[in-house]
Amino acid sequence: MRLDHYGTWFYIQIIVLSESGCFLGTIGERFNEIAGSSYYMAPEVLKRNYGPEVGVWSAGVIVYILLCGVPPFWAETEQGVAQAIIRSAIDFKRDPWPKVSDNAKDLVKKMLSPDPKQRLTVQECLNIHGYKMPKKHPMFHWVRL
Repeated sequence: MRLDHYGTWFYIQIIVLSESGCFLGTIGERFNEIAGSSYYMAPEVLKRNYGPEVGVWSAGVIVYILLCGVPPFWAETEQGVAQAIIRSAIDFKRDPWPKVSDNAKDLVKKMLSPDPKQRLTVQECLNIHGYKMPKKHPMFHWVRL
């Protein structure tokens, strides 16, 4: 994933590694080991019951960081980060969020939904707000923010 721009429009280039995002599990497969960097863990990883939908959460954390420069869930300790992730409260009131488009905030909010059943799928992320992704190359997609 990388942030790029064309004129005054910014895009996030997403490299799709699998249908389930960066997580290479299969649909329906469940896991119970805590794995990964704490800032990017989905709430269900911390609860030790997760599947491939955690890839969208991690990508949502990256999008959040690209848009504002800091992680969405932060604390002084790993335990504090875990508690912030479980609470999943996203603050769009502080700078630079008032200047970020509503579409971008909506994408982040839906990618960071604490309920994996409500979270966007990879395909929904690529087609959000009616933008259809070009089929030029199967590994690369552009999202207009």
